[in-house]
Amino acid sequence: MKNIKMGPKLITSFLFVSALTVFVGLYLRNSLITVDENADELYDKAVVPLGQLVDVADLVQEIRVQVMYWRIAKSDESRAKAWKTIDSCEVVLADLIKKQRETLMTEAGKKAVDDVQMKINKYVAEVENYFTTTTTRCPLSGMTAIDFPPSVRIAGTEMRDALDTLVHQKTVASTKLDEENSATAHNAERVSMIILIVSVIFSICLGIFLTISITRPLRKVVNTLSKIETGDMTAHSGLERKDELGMLSKAIDSLSARLQTIFKNLHVNSDTLAGSAEELSNVSKLLANGAEEASAKTMSVSTAIEEVSEHRRCFSLKLPSFHRH
Repeated sequence: MKNIKMGPKLITSFLFVSALTVFVGLYLRNSLITVDENADELYDKAVVPLGQLVDVADLVQEIRVQVMYWRIAKSDESRAKAWKTIDSCEVVLADLIKKQRETLMTEAGKKAVDDVQMKINKYVAEVENYFTTTTTRCPLSGMTAIDFPPSVRIAGTEMRDALDTLVHQKTVASTKLDEENSATAHNAERVSMIILIVSVIFSICLGIFLTISITRPLRKVVNTLSKIETGDMTAHSGLERKDELGMLSKAIDSLSARLQTIFKNLHVNSDTLAGSAEELSNVSKLLANGAEEASAKTMSVSTAIEEVSEHRRCFSLKLPSFHRH
């Protein structure tokens, strides 16, 4: 990764962290949606059906009460009213049991609902048989003197037991839905915490790695520049990278090499200039000596000329004068 340029490296790192954050957010969102859907399912398939089961139990109890009313009724009108109420309860029970069957997911639950319906039908049939076969009544009160036959009692007990079984099945299904919903919520919480911890650790490690990958080569570049500043033209960073820091390091190393070449050339040229200056000094000395010698010779010649001139003057004074007569 050290050969990747700094810009793409930083952008990729930030994009990765952002993508991880988005992933965590989407996971949490989907988990919350799942929990909400499970809560709706719990309400639709557990809370509402359990409430309807209360209505079923009330209607079953109402049928049994109406049977008692029929038994103690003093007139045919009261007995007909009780029988009509039983029929109405049976119709409503059939609708409620149908709804119960639609909200159950297991075969055992569906079997329990069918069993309740069958036991209710059996109890109503036994009651109807009891109603149609009972004709002996008390001449004073008009109530039937015949107690419930065993078949009616057995059918009533079976109907109550079937209803209890259905309630148990519904309670088990409701508990299972609640446990699944809680498990989904806890799993989402656990996975989210793990992802968040991993994200934090990864972000810290990524930040440390990026910081080191930037500051360490920068420190080498700064140290190289400090050595060059103090006059060490042989300093090199030695970074072998293909990113911006590598380009900067190569530029500094190239500058250092060029400065070193320039100083070497300056040193050679200064030595050459020093030799030329020494030669010029020697030539100057020779010229100065030649000038002194020429000046001495000039003085000698001048002296000789003066002497010759003096001799000629003296010689001319000694010669006799010749006059023309």
